[in-house]
Amino acid sequence: MARITDIMARGADPLAPEATLSGTFSGVGFGMAAALGVGLGRTTGAEPWIAGALALALLGFWAAPRAMALRAGGAAALAGWRDTWAGRETAAGLAALGVFLVHLLLWLGLGERLWPLGLAVAGLALLALHAQASLYATRADVACWSQAPTVLMVLVLAAAGGMLGLSAVEGLLGFPPSLVVWKAAISLIAAGLTAQLWSFKAAEVRREDAAPLLDAPFFGRGRAQAGRLRWAALVLGVVAPLICAMLADATTERVLMPLAFALHLAGALAFRWLFLAEAQRA
Repeated sequence: MARITDIMARGADPLAPEATLSGTFSGVGFGMAAALGVGLGRTTGAEPWIAGALALALLGFWAAPRAMALRAGGAAALAGWRDTWAGRETAAGLAALGVFLVHLLLWLGLGERLWPLGLAVAGLALLALHAQASLYATRADVACWSQAPTVLMVLVLAAAGGMLGLSAVEGLLGFPPSLVVWKAAISLIAAGLTAQLWSFKAAEVRREDAAPLLDAPFFGRGRAQAGRLRWAALVLGVVAPLICAMLADATTERVLMPLAFALHLAGALAFRWLFLAEAQRA
């Protein structure tokens, strides 16, 4: 059982360096799955195929270690996680992924959405994201996580990334720009404002005499480059994608909207790295 617990801890450690990539991609993946579940995006054509495949690909990096851990540990391991936020994130996330896959297959096979399944996907994705955020927000020893709006930040960034992912797919497929750009613009503005709100609140509670929570070289480099990461998060995550979206028209949207999504992912990765690297233990 100890070996199983070790495997599961490595696969779902929210403070591991790979959590920067896993947390960012899973947030966008769950955001896209929820958006498709509640009916955003077209029912027919290539959009559900491409958007669904993109969401599954983003969630794959998050799901793989957890699925392997559960396979190794089985029901006994699940029972050991029942009362933790990590367990809730894994249970809700894998359930969301499974229901989303069934929903997508039936949708593509029948040519129409099954709304109960879609709403279940959105609800489970929301639960997974809330649990993921609570892994950090419940750390009372890290004031910049527990006293800043961490749950709100994770949920809004996931929703914004999901909407921008759909806009990238729709732009790639040549949808009318008027239907594509507004979703991207609103999402990016919401993400930028929420990230700035979190940063201001976190700065208010940061203590000069606090010790870094994470000492791995990866996070040490993040603290050393905090200023650059902050600018990268703002420019790549919000400003540059917003410019791409506002410049997109019927001729350029096939390039600019996927580019906006790629830039946003890079900015979100920078923000997540900074989020983990600057955490200080009270």
